[in-house]
Amino acid sequence: MSGFRFVMRNQILSFVIVGLLLAGSFFLYGTLDKTRLPVIDRDELLLSIDWNEHIHISENKQRTVELISYFDKSLGQSTCMIGEQQFVMDKNSVASSSEALVYMKVKHPSMLDSTLLAAESYLRKKFPKSIVQQREVDNIFNMIFSSEEKPLTARLKAVNDYGPNYVSHLQKTLQKIQAALPEYPIEKVPLTEYTILHTDPAKLMLYDVSFDEVYSRLKTAFNENQVFLISDNQDFVPVVLGSKTLDLMAVINELFIRNRKNEMIPVRDLVSETKGEDLKVIVAGKEGEYFPVNFEISDKAVSDVSEKVAGVVRNDRLFEAGFSGSIFSNRTMMKELSVILLISLALLYFILTSQFESLTLPLLVLLEIPIDIFGAFLALKIGGSGINLMSLIGIVVMSGIVINDSILKVETMNQLYKQGMPLMRAIVEAGHRRLLSILMTTLTAILALLPILFTSGLGADLQKPLALAVIGSMILGTLVSLYFVPLCFYYLKKGSNPKSQTIKLNSNNGVTTILNPSKKRN
Repeated sequence: MSGFRFVMRNQILSFVIVGLLLAGSFFLYGTLDKTRLPVIDRDELLLSIDWNEHIHISENKQRTVELISYFDKSLGQSTCMIGEQQFVMDKNSVASSSEALVYMKVKHPSMLDSTLLAAESYLRKKFPKSIVQQREVDNIFNMIFSSEEKPLTARLKAVNDYGPNYVSHLQKTLQKIQAALPEYPIEKVPLTEYTILHTDPAKLMLYDVSFDEVYSRLKTAFNENQVFLISDNQDFVPVVLGSKTLDLMAVINELFIRNRKNEMIPVRDLVSETKGEDLKVIVAGKEGEYFPVNFEISDKAVSDVSEKVAGVVRNDRLFEAGFSGSIFSNRTMMKELSVILLISLALLYFILTSQFESLTLPLLVLLEIPIDIFGAFLALKIGGSGINLMSLIGIVVMSGIVINDSILKVETMNQLYKQGMPLMRAIVEAGHRRLLSILMTTLTAILALLPILFTSGLGADLQKPLALAVIGSMILGTLVSLYFVPLCFYYLKKGSNPKSQTIKLNSNNGVTTILNPSKKRN
C-alpha cells in the first residue's frame, strides 16, 4: 500500500522512470551480443592444423607430438589424427600428409580459451607458415543446430583470370587488408606445391621423339594411364597401367623412352621441371569462385571493418569484395522474429478488445510488455548472456505470464468501477484482491527457473538465457502490474462516469436506500 501511495503522490516521476526504462531497453539491445544460439561452455575442441609446407608424414607426427607435450599439464585427454585418414563413413576427411587433426580435452572449461591462445601463439612463433582452425567436437546438438559460419566473411573474387599470378595478387591484397586492420589477424593462405614438367621441342627433334610418346610414358610412370574399366553391377573398377610409387625425381631419372630409331633415350634429357604454388582449397558460391577472409568481430565493428576492406579492394582493383557471415544471418533472424512478435501483439490486442469491450483498455495491458523487456535485457546483461533464440523464447513466455496478471487486475478494477465503487477505492480494492495471486505467479516462475542458473551442462547452458529473461522481466513486470498499471487505469478512467453507479445507505429502520446518481431526482 505504501508503494502505491508513493506512485500516486509522484505521478510525474513515475512516468519519467517508465520513459527511462523504455529508453534503456533500446540502449541494452544495442550493447547485447546477438547470436543464433547461446554460448555453451566447452572443455574440448578439435584443432585443425595445416603446416602449409611440403613435409613428410613423419615430420608431421613429430611436430604434432611436440605441440601436445607443450600443453600436457592443462590437457586431460588428447588424440591425434595425422595425415590422410581412411575412414569409410567420413566423407569430409580430405586431409593431406601436411595436415593434422588434434582432439584436446582440458581439465576445466575455464582453461580452454587460454590453452587455445597458447597453442596459436606457439605455432605462430615456431611454425609461422602454419594455419590453425578450431572446430567444435561433433555431438547431436552441434550436428543439428551448429553452424561453422564466421561472424564476418569477406569474399574476394578476382576481377580477371590471373592464371599462375593469382596467388601472388591475392597475397598482396591480403597484406594491404591486414595493414588496414592490424587489430584483426587474417589467416594465411593455404597453399599446395606442384611441379610442372616442360618438354624441350629442340631436344625432341634432336632425339626423334614425339611429344605424345613422352606424355604417354609419363602417365604410365605416374599410374595415370587407365587402360579400361571392369564393370561389376553398379561398380566400376579402373585398370591402370603403371609401376610402383616413387619420388618424382626418382621416376624421372629411371625413366627411358624408345625413339623412332629404336634407341633408349632418358626422359630426364627431354624434360625440365619448375615449382609452383596454388590454392589448396577452392571455394565457390553463387557468384563463382572466391577466397574467404574471415573476421572474428562483434556486431558493432561490422560496418567499420567492411568499409575498410571494401576500400582496400576498390583501390587495388584486383578483386571484388562481397560480405556474408553469421552477423547478417542473425540480423535477418531478429527482423523475422520482430515481425512475428508484432503480429502476435496485434492478435492479442483484438482478443482483448473483444474481452474488455473497449479499444483503450487493451493498450493499457500491452503497454507493460516493452517495459518488462528492459528487465529481461538487464538480467541478460548482468548474467553475461545475450539475445538469442532461447532468450527470445523467454521473453515470449514472460509476455504471456505477465499479461495474464495485468488482464486479471484491469478486469477487476473495471468491474468494481462499473458496479459503482469510487475510482480510487476500486483501484485499491482490486490491488488487494489480486496481490497474492500476482505474487504467487511471480514467485512460482522465478523459483522454478532459479536452479538453472546454478547448474552446469549442455541443457543448463541452453536454458540459462531463457531463465534470465523470464526472471528479470517477471521481477520488473510484477512492480509494473502492482503500481504502474493502476496509475494508467486511473488516468484512463479519470473524469468518466460508469454506466451504473450505486451507493448504499443504511437507514435507522434497517431499510436500505439505493441512490443512483446517474438518474435525475425530481
